[in-house]
Amino acid sequence: FTVFQGTSAVEKLTGTLGFEYANGPVALAGKVQLNWPCGGDAPLVAGRLSASVTTEMVAIDDAVVDVQYDCLNRTLRVEGSVKSAKVGPAVMTGVAVSLMFYGPNMTYFEGSISGHLGTLDDLMPGGLPGIPAATDAEESTNPAAAALLGGFVGGVDVSLTLMKDAAPGGVRIGKLHVGVSFAVTLGDPGMEFVIAGKLDAVYPCEDGEFISGEATFESKAPGKLEVSGMSAAITYACGNMSDALIDPRWTVEVAPAPGAVVIIADTVKVHDFELRGYVFALPNGTTFLKGFVSGSVVVDLDSSSSSSSSSASLASSVGAQVSFAFDTRDGSWAAAASFAYTSDKVNASLSFATESACTAAGTHGAGSIV
Repeated sequence: FTVFQGTSAVEKLTGTLGFEYANGPVALAGKVQLNWPCGGDAPLVAGRLSASVTTEMVAIDDAVVDVQYDCLNRTLRVEGSVKSAKVGPAVMTGVAVSLMFYGPNMTYFEGSISGHLGTLDDLMPGGLPGIPAATDAEESTNPAAAALLGGFVGGVDVSLTLMKDAAPGGVRIGKLHVGVSFAVTLGDPGMEFVIAGKLDAVYPCEDGEFISGEATFESKAPGKLEVSGMSAAITYACGNMSDALIDPRWTVEVAPAPGAVVIIADTVKVHDFELRGYVFALPNGTTFLKGFVSGSVVVDLDSSSSSSSSSASLASSVGAQVSFAFDTRDGSWAAAASFAYTSDKVNASLSFATESACTAAGTHGAGSIV
């Protein structure tokens, strides 16, 4: 403030109020700052509130809310974050809130909310709906069932933008992003199956946006079925397609990790399996399909004979490699296959290929015996 020739004036007023409160399960701390006159980078009012709550049903850890009022633009901004929040069985972590209020009496707003919802084990500690939890006796006599009941975990990531303005209809959702992750373990250590994946979706899903899902599958059942690194992905393209005959509406792909092998009963081995499928949907409702599938299979054939004085063994295998492709947009298709038999005595092979188009090669085959 200034005083000059008997005249006083207040040029700037700044004040800060801090407080702390703790009573049982509730703890609060905060600070409010006042800046007058409002202008420049200094908001008229700025404050921060920190809170934590610890009860049997509700637990809030490290909640922080920042508030700023800008008197020049007449807006109120609220930024909040929560490290973790538990209400009953539901647990959310990494919660973030950002809201901007404006208009007459701050009745309009726009902003976003995001967070991660905890695992299904947290939400459903008793198991899947409609299935009673396994008892101790069931866990000892039927470990596969017990694994099914307790082997599902998952989480949900949510991001939401919302707004309210002078337009009729109240609060509107701008964009909702949802990501669901899961992992399922079935069976016991002697026959264990693991499926894990994630689904990503957006609403409303508009031009250039996608809804997609992916999953991996592993099987650990020695002597029965062993699979490592088998993955699958599916994608749905939203909105209007720039060219519905070129851009697929649906895409499906199934393939193992590089070098992965599927082993069945210790004798059948599947290599390089691949499946790709595409769905093209025209605006008039017409649908076309395009696909490709290929893979290699090797079967080990081992026989042995023994007597009181000697033993002999014969090792042999049968292998096949096949591929097939088709496209209903133009009616084209192509197929190829090769077979091989290998043993200590004889090696034989046979192959052929054919396709819908008339080519110089045409339908052809070849074979050999050595």
